[in-house]
Amino acid sequence: ALYAASYASATIKMPLANGDLFGYLKDIGIIDRGPNSNKVGKQVAGLVSELEKFLEVPLKFIPSTFTSAIKIVSNLPVEWGIHNGLPLMVRHEVSRIPVSPGLPATMLLLDGEQICLTIDNLKKIRVISSFEESDDLKDDLEKRIAIATHRAYDAESLAKHRATLGVTEDFESVTPLELEIEWFKVNSADEFRSSLLDNDCAITIFNMHGGHGLQGAGSFAVGKDVVSLYDFIDEFQASPIVVLCSCDTSPIDRNHYSSASAFLRAGAKTVLASALPILSKEASIFVARLLLRIQLYLPRRLSAKDGISVRWSSFVSGMVRRSYYSELFELLANKFVLSPNTKNDLNYFAGTRVDPLSEHWHEDILQYTSTKTGLAIATIEKFIVDYFALPECLKYIQIGNPESIILVAENHIPLAK
Repeated sequence: ALYAASYASATIKMPLANGDLFGYLKDIGIIDRGPNSNKVGKQVAGLVSELEKFLEVPLKFIPSTFTSAIKIVSNLPVEWGIHNGLPLMVRHEVSRIPVSPGLPATMLLLDGEQICLTIDNLKKIRVISSFEESDDLKDDLEKRIAIATHRAYDAESLAKHRATLGVTEDFESVTPLELEIEWFKVNSADEFRSSLLDNDCAITIFNMHGGHGLQGAGSFAVGKDVVSLYDFIDEFQASPIVVLCSCDTSPIDRNHYSSASAFLRAGAKTVLASALPILSKEASIFVARLLLRIQLYLPRRLSAKDGISVRWSSFVSGMVRRSYYSELFELLANKFVLSPNTKNDLNYFAGTRVDPLSEHWHEDILQYTSTKTGLAIATIEKFIVDYFALPECLKYIQIGNPESIILVAENHIPLAK
């Protein structure tokens, strides 16, 4: 109610408690962490069906043609509920404030301050990473970022990225943003703690193994140490934007003392956190795409010529939406043996429909996919239900107040100091 009052927004109170869904969340966690994680769809379908009982009436009041901004105040993954054929967090711009622990929840609910970031504020990004030398995953993110961002962009290579970034005209005129990525490779709890200090970056990315046992708080594996932020939570100021490329940083089936909540208590405005274990390859691609989008999409979106400011929540939602379709096309290509050219065409068309967002974009994408592949729309929709209940992109939850971070265009009228 406090949050809604501060933003003059409508409020819908759902009679939804943890006990209503915890059985589903527990089963999803057990299966997703086990050797047969590809069989998690049935449990996710049960969760979605149960959520539908609570969401059916409220969602009638939310337009489904385009996208709405939705704030969820709950410990439950309400953003996985379905609205007009898509998960809520794909159909709309969604963020969530967990209601516990109480201190960070109260801080976020009372926080009405907006942060304005220019494109220059986003140039420098800190990446804090920790893996054992023998770990096969230790170079995944660094390699993906290097491939995505460290290249010369001539007209041909820029044009090739149009579909990925949602830019469909005048793309060759864009000057890529020069990113300065600060790598902190830490091997002990002390080094990890030091890497959190004196950080003036608007975005900090954490790349290491994460965990959250049945008891205790969320933690990170740093060298041979297991580190919880709660042990030194008052010693550092978190960046306003924190991206956690680690497993179980806001797990759906554990207690609420998560790593994401710790960063919120340490001053982060928003945390992009994982609801379950995440796959290293897909997580690295997701983060690299996010940086590529900052590097190539934002200079045009915020340009002095015709730029328009954008909320960080919208920027990330666009990434999630784009990843949703690229994951779907990858799965369709594997199942129905589609050619690389067909998959590329599908990705390009989806890019032209979701960024900027078009009316009835999902229906248009389904129709184009049907035409391009020869599959009936009903076949594609059944495939989504049977095999695409929990794509990796749905595991990345926007926690906190990302809508309060404004990426300002060059012609943005600043407030008086």
